[in-house]
Amino acid sequence: MSVLSPLAGTATRALTSLPAGTPAFGVELLRAVLDADEPTAAGVAAELVRHDMLVMPAPGRYLLTEFATGIGGAASPDTGAVKAAISWFVDQAVAADRARDRYAAKVSPAYDTIGAPKFRTPADAMAWYTPHHSWFMALLNDLVDRKWYELSITLAEAVFGLAGHNGLHRDQVDAATHAVHSLNALYWKPGWIGGDAESDDRTRQYDLRFARFKMKLASALRNLGDLDGALVALEEAEERGRALADVRVLAAVARGRGWLLYTAGDWVEAERELRRARVLDDAFGNLRRIALGKRRLGAVLSRLGRFEEALAELDGAAAAMLELGDHIAHARVLTETGALFVAADEPQKAIAPLTTALATTEHEEAGCDAYLADIYRYLAQAHKHLNDPSYAEHCFTKAVEHYRRAHRDTDAAAVESTWHES
Repeated sequence: MSVLSPLAGTATRALTSLPAGTPAFGVELLRAVLDADEPTAAGVAAELVRHDMLVMPAPGRYLLTEFATGIGGAASPDTGAVKAAISWFVDQAVAADRARDRYAAKVSPAYDTIGAPKFRTPADAMAWYTPHHSWFMALLNDLVDRKWYELSITLAEAVFGLAGHNGLHRDQVDAATHAVHSLNALYWKPGWIGGDAESDDRTRQYDLRFARFKMKLASALRNLGDLDGALVALEEAEERGRALADVRVLAAVARGRGWLLYTAGDWVEAERELRRARVLDDAFGNLRRIALGKRRLGAVLSRLGRFEEALAELDGAAAAMLELGDHIAHARVLTETGALFVAADEPQKAIAPLTTALATTEHEEAGCDAYLADIYRYLAQAHKHLNDPSYAEHCFTKAVEHYRRAHRDTDAAAVESTWHES
């Protein structure tokens, strides 16, 4: 076998230092690894193909071969090249997560410097990420092992959002836990010395990031049914929010606690927390946060049987989300509106908002299974009350199917039980 050029050797050693099963990549990855221009990187790619180190599954896309993986550990890789390779994949995950939800508040500054869109739609982003989810989880573990903590925090945030879309809440818990571990390791890093001003800023940034990841952790734990664990995570986030005197953090914690109480069936206390969040959100004036609170309060008031109040909250949330251009969040509000009309025994009024929510969710969001299941569940109930048993049965079947795809087996079982009993 002929000898690889120095650049090709550097690229091979870097790429084979990553977890096995690297996703396909383009010449732009080699440019990053080698700090080279496009013609040079393209030449290295061609060389590696000739030497059976890379194959091309599609034009302009490359994959490592088993042969390359087998000989990759023969020499120590260049640390800078490895970091460049990992950073490139982390950037792709960040771009996919931002395409999935361009409105969500994020911790990592990487979300503010994505550059040109890498994915046209949320569906494109999820189609790229989903087959490689396990690899990114392995990469997250690898980053923690390497003690590359800032990169691990950034990747953890992206993985958290992308995994949540697919209903992989246990992986969300792992991602948030890794992020908190990395934050602690950075903050308590031995040898750090700074003046008072630098120390204050360091502490503030740590507290803010810690609080946000604890709120993320609480959300994942709630979805897994661990309400006690979620409450503890929210209390830890609230402690940091109070230390910061940050109204946004305290409002988000109150909203999270309100939704947790809603999940637990304590709707009276849920209303109290959500109204507390409303006061804090109004003080800060963020339209999207206010709209999110209105949506959740509408769901709570509907459970309490106060349908007119609930509808007023949901209508306000829907108008705000349309004003913001957030069609996915608008669909969430329409789902709650449809659920309200079903609960209020006005099934005919539920059909239009639920049908619109279904179309938007399928088109805009690559058909997120958890939300599709909710929509089909309420459509099934509405059509059953309207004496349309055939379509109601179709919607019921789809609801169970999507709940199981979203790893919400408890919800699937509950829907099946109540459907067959009624």
